[in-house]
Amino acid sequence: MKYHTFLPQFHAGILAGTKTQTLRGSTRVSIGDRFALRHWTGRPYGSPMGHLGTAMAVGVGRVSLDEYGLLSGCTEDPEQFAKRDGFDSWAALVAHFGKRLPFDGVAIRWAGFVAGAP
Repeated sequence: MKYHTFLPQFHAGILAGTKTQTLRGSTRVSIGDRFALRHWTGRPYGSPMGHLGTAMAVGVGRVSLDEYGLLSGCTEDPEQFAKRDGFDSWAALVAHFGKRLPFDGVAIRWAGFVAGAP
């Protein structure tokens, strides 16, 4: 099963259903795919993965943030976009990316989250 891993700061939002999107540099997930949402149980790449749950991709699209944190490739309000991604505000999302701006990648939206191992 395809999967994406998440930082600990996002686990509660995923489990509560308030984080329903992630930004990635690339993905092999397509609309309609069921995929796993995982986390590292210890040191990344040096520990087993734990399972947050599974979800179905309902939106996969290119997005970019320029060096000033301006969003392109998305028609929705940046504040709502940031909240769906697990941040309190657009400013918090931009701060999270920090020195990694500009960013060009993919926004993956999901629905039908089911907690636990697949």
